[in-house]
Amino acid sequence: MSTATTTKTPDIDIEALTSEAQARLVELREQRRRLSLDALSGDAQQQQALADVESQIAAAERQLEQAGLASEEQARRQREAEEEAAQTAREQAERRSAKLRGQLPKSLTAIDDAMATLASALAAHEDLTRRLAEDLRAAGDDRPGVALERRRIELALAYHLGRAGQHRAIELDLPMRGQPEPLVAPAQK
Repeated sequence: MSTATTTKTPDIDIEALTSEAQARLVELREQRRRLSLDALSGDAQQQQALADVESQIAAAERQLEQAGLASEEQARRQREAEEEAAQTAREQAERRSAKLRGQLPKSLTAIDDAMATLASALAAHEDLTRRLAEDLRAAGDDRPGVALERRRIELALAYHLGRAGQHRAIELDLPMRGQPEPLVAPAQK
């Protein structure tokens, strides 16, 4: 059984280390330039000083190289973390969308039931208003009130759709000015 260990990335200022190593290299190279002539004279002390400076230069160059590699690794880990976060976000969105997709049939059934109920109520109302109009005509009453009911129903539908935030649910050519009156006055309900 293997156990994976995650190493926490230490907070290291790579830019500061790089700047420090570069500045140190400038100083050391200047020292090497000055010591080179004296070391060629065969002075053992000058040759040892030059060797020490060259050793320090090599160490500073290794530090500079290591800082460059560390910077690349830091960037790689950052990209990896961002990719993992994006993948996690995609997976969460997929789970949420699957759950929402599962709710669609119930939602569509509720809409279908509501539309069937509305259609049935409209048909009953249409039959009632047709019979009323016939009786009023037979009684000699020519008032247009019954003919205006359909427009009031359309306005009420548009109003209630708008209140539910569904302005575009059904395309109705109904200019809305103000709030339509309810189909049935509150006292009559």
